[in-house]
Amino acid sequence: MEKTSILAELKAKIAVAEADLHRAEEQVKKSREQWERLQTAHQVLEEMLGGEEHQVTKTLPPAAPKPAPRFGRGAGLPIPPPPKFPPREPTVEERAIEELKKVGAFLSTQDLVQRMQASGYKSESKGKVYDTVYGTLDHARKKENTRLVRQDAKWGLREWLETPPES
Repeated sequence: MEKTSILAELKAKIAVAEADLHRAEEQVKKSREQWERLQTAHQVLEEMLGGEEHQVTKTLPPAAPKPAPRFGRGAGLPIPPPPKFPPREPTVEERAIEELKKVGAFLSTQDLVQRMQASGYKSESKGKVYDTVYGTLDHARKKENTRLVRQDAKWGLREWLETPPES
């Protein structure tokens, strides 16, 4: 009984070895086919380059021109001009400076608000216009490069501190 089991085991091992051999033969066949394709491609390239081995002095024929793009720049369509936006409204700070320049003197917040409203300023804030203007100008005067200053509870321009406005 031992002989039959050993014989069956050997037959199984032979079958596995034959399958492995068959796979290896297929791989060798594929490798040879790939080698032949590479050799053919090499020969074609050698002929295109003049037939002399390792000489790459000749250039390939010029490539076909690229087709024009269907979309975007160069598509043959005119590029539209950039959209025109409505002019932006001046900021509270810019309006205050403008009003101060017109008057040429320091103004209280209330006077400044009245002049700004008279020239068309409308606050988008839900609070009081006075609070909006005062808060915005107070914040602006704390900036490093601002033109606004507050002196004796009135607003003015920084350049007036060096040379006082004519009043």
